[in-house]
Amino acid sequence: MRIALDGRALGAGPGGVGRYVEGVLQGLASLEPGEEAPEVLRSGEGDRSTLLWTLWHLQRASGRGYDLLHCPFYYGPLAPRCAMTVAVHDLLPVSHPEWFPRSWASPIRRLMPGSARRADGVVTFARSTAEEIVERLRVPAERIRVIPHGVDREVFRPPPEGGAA
Repeated sequence: MRIALDGRALGAGPGGVGRYVEGVLQGLASLEPGEEAPEVLRSGEGDRSTLLWTLWHLQRASGRGYDLLHCPFYYGPLAPRCAMTVAVHDLLPVSHPEWFPRSWASPIRRLMPGSARRADGVVTFARSTAEEIVERLRVPAERIRVIPHGVDREVFRPPPEGGAA
């Protein structure tokens, strides 16, 4: 199976979508022999707009023979030419747009609902968010998968034996 992963958030600093993408790649590092690792799609130096990257570059990439395109940042291309999954981290840009810069929240607010409905699968990280996606975005529950965030084992480790917690 040929998988493309929008990796534009890699190297963008700690936290957020970049950390999620790094975690996905770390998890996929343990693929069985013979399984193909995803192709990480990265933006070039001149690609500053998340919106244009998604609507132009990811749209074109979806027609390059991939079986699946995973979009980790709330929305994906308008007319993907392969199966698509979208990660919806929360619905705060929709429910509380005043909490975010307009330039960041506006494209999410406008594109996330349609992307989630178009997607073959929606990944989210809490049952309450999944319920909200069903209710507010009208995505069928059977297309949503709740996958709790992982734990960074470099930061969080069990205490040494006999040591205090």
